[in-house]
Amino acid sequence: MKESIYYFIQGIPGFEANREFRLIEEEDDQLAQLISVKDEGIGFILMRPGVLFPDYKINVDVEIEEVLKLNLAMNGTGNSSNLDAGKPKDQVAVWAIVTLNQQDMTQTTMNLRAPILLNTEKKLGVQLILSDERYLARQPLALDKPLVQEQEGVVD
Repeated sequence: MKESIYYFIQGIPGFEANREFRLIEEEDDQLAQLISVKDEGIGFILMRPGVLFPDYKINVDVEIEEVLKLNLAMNGTGNSSNLDAGKPKDQVAVWAIVTLNQQDMTQTTMNLRAPILLNTEKKLGVQLILSDERYLARQPLALDKPLVQEQEGVVD
C-alpha cells in the first residue's frame, strides 16, 4: 500500500474543517481510502472512475487548475482542460467517492458528479462539483459483473 498526505485548500464539501487527508492506495491502484488527518473517523472509499466508466471525462476550469497548481494544456477555448479518467495525466489523479450499501452490495454507488482531483506532484486536492447532467451523484455500480474480464480459454 502507498500512503500520501494531501492538502485540500477548500476542504471537502461538508468537511471544510478537515484540510489534510491521508490517501492510502491499495495494491492494485484502483481503490483507495481518503482519511482525515485531524479526525480519523472521517474517511471515504475511493475508486478510479475510469475502471468502470472508461468514457468518463471531466472539464477542469482555470480556477481549479490554479487551486491545484496545475499546468494542463488548454483545449483551445482558453478556459478549461479535459481530463480523461481512463487515462490519467501524470500530474492529476481522478478519483470518485464510493458509497457502500452494506445490506445490499448491488446498491453500492459512485459519485461521478463530484470527483476528487489530486495533484500527485504537489500533494494538493479538491472535490470538483460538476454541472454535467450526464453524471450522477449516485451512479450505481455493476457489482454483479466482474471488474476484470476473464481471459478466454483459461480454466481454473
